[in-house]
Amino acid sequence: GRQARGAAEAARPDRTRGQGRVAGASRQGRHDRDPAVGQGGRQRAGLGRPAQDQHSHAASLRARAAGLALGVLVDAAVGDPRRGHPVAGFGRWAGALERRLWADDRTRGIAFAGAALLPVLAGGVALERVTGRRTLARVLVTAAATWAVLGARTLAAEGRAMARHLEDADLPAARGRLPHLCGRTPDGLDEPELARATVESLAENASDAVVASLFWALYGTTSTPRRRSAR
Repeated sequence: GRQARGAAEAARPDRTRGQGRVAGASRQGRHDRDPAVGQGGRQRAGLGRPAQDQHSHAASLRARAAGLALGVLVDAAVGDPRRGHPVAGFGRWAGALERRLWADDRTRGIAFAGAALLPVLAGGVALERVTGRRTLARVLVTAAATWAVLGARTLAAEGRAMARHLEDADLPAARGRLPHLCGRTPDGLDEPELARATVESLAENASDAVVASLFWALYGTTSTPRRRSAR
């Protein structure tokens, strides 16, 4: 009787092994059907971008970094032009719109802000689309945008000029120079007050025109002009 039962058990199919083979075949089928898995250096499903997208993203970051560095170097070497500066041009445009559109009213204020920023926003989107994956074009556009908003060389020159006037105890010249940095009325300010106003203005302008501009440049080729215009 025991021999008969043993023979019957040996003849019975192994369900565990069969289920394992079915599961393995199912996994292999999913592996073959899924284009994100397996052969040719493809990535595992759901783990990051495809290799081509990663390469494009890395190239875009390199172009942005090179454009930022080039823009900083151009600003350090050339500085701001005396005429035709883009920021000054935007200021004239916004001033003309303000005289025509602005009023102490929420709707008209929104209309003024939107009309003033529209050319900058549209121009930024157009430039990013035109440059696309053209590395050299993106580097040059990023460099031009960075140079236009930085103004670090001019800011440092104004600070050195004010320091010379204060060291020479030339208060009239220092008072005449202060409006280049801030909107305070310099009449009647003594030497410590002039020095304090200069340091505060240099710190504020460096934060706004240099540090913030470089930070926002991380978010796109033309992010800095859009931020500076809105600011």
